[in-house]
Amino acid sequence: MRDLNTNSLKNNIKKLTMDKNKEIKNISIKEIQEWEKDFSKRKGLPPTDKSDAHQAMVVGFLKLSEEVGELAEVILRKQYEEIPAEVSDVLIFACKIGKIAEDYFSQTPLSGEIRAKIDYAEKREYDKSSKDLTKPKGDFKNWKNKN
Repeated sequence: MRDLNTNSLKNNIKKLTMDKNKEIKNISIKEIQEWEKDFSKRKGLPPTDKSDAHQAMVVGFLKLSEEVGELAEVILRKQYEEIPAEVSDVLIFACKIGKIAEDYFSQTPLSGEIRAKIDYAEKREYDKSSKDLTKPKGDFKNWKNKN
């Protein structure tokens, strides 16, 4: 995943905000997170500091759950044209939660965690008899710490 310097990131956020009618290609996790953080700040939404970060994360999780439900609904109803919009909502709220955890609780940046998950997934094998993926020895956290 590419990393952007602060000025470049601010310019990209402005483009995302101003060029609403343009197609956005290859948007990064970091750009989604910075846009959402800027959006929340402009709209006066929490978190504004660590004292309300946990509550903002809880609200973000509830919204994420709602969006996952909406995604499930369009899939089950075979409303395929609505899937990209619902997946986008899921991604935005997931990125919001990851950014709050990073900014206020010193957690791994989401893009780094996704990279580790991808690397972990590549070590897995598909077992045709059980129709399941095997797991590398130990759980993900232990595996990540060793690699």
